[in-house]
Amino acid sequence: MRSAGVLIALLLAASCASNESVSSEDFAVLKADVEQLSADVEAITSVAKNTKKGVGWPDDYQEGWRDICTFIIKDAATADPEAQAPGNICGCTLKGLMGAFALKDYESWPQDVKDAAASPYMAMCWNK
Repeated sequence: MRSAGVLIALLLAASCASNESVSSEDFAVLKADVEQLSADVEAITSVAKNTKKGVGWPDDYQEGWRDICTFIIKDAATADPEAQAPGNICGCTLKGLMGAFALKDYESWPQDVKDAAASPYMAMCWNK
């Protein structure tokens, strides 16, 4: 991603160099903007790499989460003929959570926020 920022900076520099009406102050502003955009791209790339599915969600934590979830929804899922098996619902829900949130963030939330975060995944995973 850094190379993309450098390429943009070089293109801007070439463009500005060929245009005599651009002052050195304008060029400095453009250069600072490109540097900021490059830093933003690097930050976003870093976040995307570090929050990929399962990063920071240890296997034993995942197993415990699925077990607790399965226990909580077992009666409701069993009573609903349209529902998948409770274990499948919980596994699918956890997969969604792991793809969207880092464990350190998820664990820092109060239970109602955790439940709200899981809710859309549970709804998508519920039916067969």
